[in-house]
This record gives sequence, structure tokens and C-alpha cells, in this order.
Amino acid sequence: MACQLEREFSHDVLVKAWLSTAYFGDGDFGIGAASERLFGKSPTDLNEEETLIIAALLWRPSLRKAPEALEARANDFRNRLEET
Repeated sequence: MACQLEREFSHDVLVKAWLSTAYFGDGDFGIGAASERLFGKSPTDLNEEETLIIAALLWRPSLRKAPEALEARANDFRNRLEET
């Protein structure tokens, strides 16, 4: 099924579909819901720090209940980005 989806849809379309339905913790499904609830703005308006927090939640939604661990994971993502 994955191969068929990849043949029929572009990578961007698949990523957008996934981000619009992924679970970000605390009952939020989709990047829009998580962004609005956490930061009061749309995903396109997030700054770098907020984007890293969203990425960390996508990786492990349960971090929403552990702010220190969430911040640490966001910093891990930042460090990886700086290495590339």
C-alpha cells in the first residue's frame, strides 16, 4: 500500500496528510491543533524554537507531560540540525 501511495502522490502531499492527522499529545491530532493549543498560532507562524518543540512532540507525544524532557529533546533536534 505504501508503494502505491508513493506512486500516486508526491512526497509533499504525503507529509502534509501525515502531519494533519498525527498525534501530538494531550488530545491534539494534527499539527494545526497542536500549534494553536500550544502557541496560539498557525504552524506557518511558528518560530524555530516552537517548531523544534512540535517536532519533539511528533517523535514522542508523551513528552507534553514532561516539559524538561520535551525541551531536552527539542535541543537534541537543534543540535542535529546544526551538525548538517
